[in-house]
Amino acid sequence: MMRAESLALARRMVEREMAAVNGVGMSARLFVPAQHYSEHRLLPLVVILHSAGGNGTDNQGQLDEIVQKYMSPSIQNTYPSFVLAPQCPHGMQWTDLKYSMTPYRNYSIDDAPESNRMSAIVQSIHDLCEEFPIDPNRVYITGFSMGSSGTWDLLVRHPDLFAAGITMSGICAPNSAMKLTKIPIWAFHGLFDAISPVANTMQMVDTVRRCGGRIRFTPLPMGHSVAGFVVRFDTVFKWLFQQVRVP
Repeated sequence: MMRAESLALARRMVEREMAAVNGVGMSARLFVPAQHYSEHRLLPLVVILHSAGGNGTDNQGQLDEIVQKYMSPSIQNTYPSFVLAPQCPHGMQWTDLKYSMTPYRNYSIDDAPESNRMSAIVQSIHDLCEEFPIDPNRVYITGFSMGSSGTWDLLVRHPDLFAAGITMSGICAPNSAMKLTKIPIWAFHGLFDAISPVANTMQMVDTVRRCGGRIRFTPLPMGHSVAGFVVRFDTVFKWLFQQVRVP
């Protein structure tokens, strides 16, 4: 996304400083659906985790085409919602896994504890639900590439927090699939992805299904960069906003 476009998005969002966990804090942007805002109407919250290209401290680089789509009039007029876009600092990933070379491969959830960044996101979700008229039973999470890996990680570690998730091209921890059996998930992955091979998602999908989980999988005839393609489909948003967590 061009800098001018991300700047335009930033101007429509509120700057947030996320709760510091073990001394690590992060900046974020929050979109408040002003046209639909009412203290008497609870609205969903969509958490969007960016790819590695969005890392930084400017609180703007994370505003990608996914954020743009969820904030667009076409989505907000049909599915009004809050949108939270945190920014991972330079030199870090959403998880504490140390990967430096491609292709990236799946891992075990036991390989690393929850990162400070993830803990800060979870705390911020709870804080936002207290501060704004957000429906705690309609908190959704999505992300692409590194953000997709973070999405899988949070879904596994906090299965009772989210109503649904959409993953795009990330890595995951199939040995934790049992924790995902009650969460609606729609996974997308490019068949010709050389950065994070499609086998990563296929392994998780197969394992979740064997455990009795509800998971959709859509392989796409392309490489790694699937996000721009996925957000074109209205059916994706219709499916997502239909999901409601059962407390």
